[in-house]
Amino acid sequence: MKIIVIFNTITYIVAVQMFFMCGAIAQGAEKAQEIYYNFDGALSTDNCYYDKKYVNISTAFPISGKASLGIDTRSSTSKWNACFKTSSGLLKEGYYVIEFTARIITLGKDSCLTFLVRPFHANENDPHTKLITYRGIGEKRLFRMSVYIPAGLKNYSFQIHAKNKVYAIVDDIKIYPGGFLAVSDSKMPASHLNCPTGCSEVQVKFPRPKRNKTTSVSDFGAGPLVQDNTKSFNDAIAYCKSAGISRLEVPKGGLPL
Repeated sequence: MKIIVIFNTITYIVAVQMFFMCGAIAQGAEKAQEIYYNFDGALSTDNCYYDKKYVNISTAFPISGKASLGIDTRSSTSKWNACFKTSSGLLKEGYYVIEFTARIITLGKDSCLTFLVRPFHANENDPHTKLITYRGIGEKRLFRMSVYIPAGLKNYSFQIHAKNKVYAIVDDIKIYPGGFLAVSDSKMPASHLNCPTGCSEVQVKFPRPKRNKTTSVSDFGAGPLVQDNTKSFNDAIAYCKSAGISRLEVPKGGLPL
């Protein structure tokens, strides 16, 4: 694995979970502007931890280059597997943007891949957790998270966890200083636009499900920071149809399509 660090003027970061450590170019790390994980080379032992039972360099389905980070928990008997974490203390106070690409090859029952930023030793109910849960299968997907590390908390890390049986690949992890997207100051029209639709008025009958089951579109990767949520909605709708789910919840806020 190659990790490229470009230096500039801002304090910076990066690494990963528990059993091995991945390498980074460390000189002047306190002023690193961007850290980039490229998994084309062999896994090294500097600055990042990962579970060697479930994580390796995979050449079977590379997302970019010759290889990607492979995650395979199909042999695990645990519900949750902490596969990858950046080192404790590398994320300092301030705003960060985290970008990465992922693809799920196979997914077992009640399984998912979760990307999160939280204190290094936190549990799954920690109130400081910022996460994306992904259940889409097949296509590679680019994710982008904007996070804020509060003052006084110095042990935050970017982490990848797998729930139950997951076979997936992740690549091109970039962590760099940056804020949230600016809100546009453009104004909406004062009145409705009269646009022809080509169809007559219709009435929609609400479904009357026999079973009261619920899932959320966010469980399939949808979120306000994702550039395009179309596939997440399609995956969620298909899952509801196949599993007999009667209610699909959409979180408050804008979800770009």
